[in-house]
Amino acid sequence: MTNHTIEALGRLRLEGMIDALEQQSRSSEFLTLGFDERLSHLVTAEISYRDERRMERLLRAAKLRSGASIESLDFRASRGLDRSQVLSLASANWVRNHDQVAVLGPTGVGKTYVACALGHAAIRQGHSALYLRYPRMLEELTIARGDSETGTSHECLVQGGGVDT
Repeated sequence: MTNHTIEALGRLRLEGMIDALEQQSRSSEFLTLGFDERLSHLVTAEISYRDERRMERLLRAAKLRSGASIESLDFRASRGLDRSQVLSLASANWVRNHDQVAVLGPTGVGKTYVACALGHAAIRQGHSALYLRYPRMLEELTIARGDSETGTSHECLVQGGGVDT
């Protein structure tokens, strides 16, 4: 491995490949592999690296509460959650169908947690998400409707593909 190769991969922004190539150079197990196998390993590492970065970027942009997941939801009867309905929503078919979901209920039942868990599920399936509390969403929509001069918020909501969750 030469510095020239590492620099060229860096210029191409193939950071996952750089890491995998450096790992290959430190490990004797890769010496027995043929060119095609080693190249396949490098390409797979780059794909994984990009998928991880995309997931991190989507999670940051979504502004979800961390730790919320469908797997950790409490479905006790007192919470009033229908397990089959929540699991159906977690499949994100509603996103693909361009439907909307509003999570409603009294104070303290876990609306924020459920909404964030659905957002995490959508992101794991490759969709973007954005968590907004109702007052903030109304504010964003008001700005989008009223700011015809610049249209900044409107462009963000419309050109960005909309708000999936």
